Amino acid sequence: MGTPLSREEPASEYGECDASSESFQEACIAGLMAGALLNRGLRPTMVSSIVPIKARKARQLYREIYGRGPTSGQHPQNVMHYLVNDHYSMLASMAATLYMRQRANQPSDGVDPGILIRVHDLLEPTIKTAPYYRNLASQHGELICMLYFVARDLYTRVAEMTRCRTCGATHIIHQQARHLYVDTNCPYCRVTRTLGLSENSEVTRLPPVAKRAVETRLRASA
Repeated sequence: MGTPLSREEPASEYGECDASSESFQEACIAGLMAGALLNRGLRPTMVSSIVPIKARKARQLYREIYGRGPTSGQHPQNVMHYLVNDHYSMLASMAATLYMRQRANQPSDGVDPGILIRVHDLLEPTIKTAPYYRNLASQHGELICMLYFVARDLYTRVAEMTRCRTCGATHIIHQQARHLYVDTNCPYCRVTRTLGLSENSEVTRLPPVAKRAVETRLRASA
């Protein structure tokens, strides 16, 4: 989908509408979109915040998909939860860059669920094969939830993208990181230093999406 679904046109169990109106079509699309997000592990409350579907219906769909209700308990509140090390910061930054590129030249009206799905499906093979993301890959739904917080925090401007002066890559920074004096230096540069990369052949150890930024870093440090 090119543009986010409007939350002003609910339909049937997603809201009230005339079944013969255009709103009914939007309701059908919303149901498909919600099912796709839930299948990828996004929590029902998050789904209902970006798709025109009632929270009750989102929970019902979740039970139909998984045969049980959603788990309760404390959940992450923002993207800071996922910026736990250099590799995860790099993954979040790649996700943010991909999301913003696909969102370019489109009206900025909340989180676009269709773009979330596309970015998730693009990154999923990487986290399943790269050893750095083993924990993330082993927990169903963690990737799509991370992408949700990346997109939401950028939209609400509690997070921002900044460009590294050394390698030229853009990376995500959350406001809390500045307040907590967390290291906000470029994760791409930190990863190359940690791995001790000195030859272009070593770049193959990184996820494919990160290779270009790492190669630029190597040229800059040569």
